[in-house]
Amino acid sequence: MKKDTLAQDAFKLYAEKFMSLEDIAKQLHLNEKTLRRWKKADNWENKRLEYLREKQHCMRICTISHAA
Repeated sequence: MKKDTLAQDAFKLYAEKFMSLEDIAKQLHLNEKTLRRWKKADNWENKRLEYLREKQHCMRICTISHAA
């Protein structure tokens, strides 16, 4: 698997499933140090917050549109 695809998959598990880096490393057969490096370089903490905000915003829109 390509690095970009692995990094995207790892981030998805981190952001959506709130998996630990240790668990992600085991699931994707990666070194935990690699994940730490990707997390820092790609600013996963802020990206996860953005993802959660967007998800919350979408849920509000869906709730409002169903109530109308």
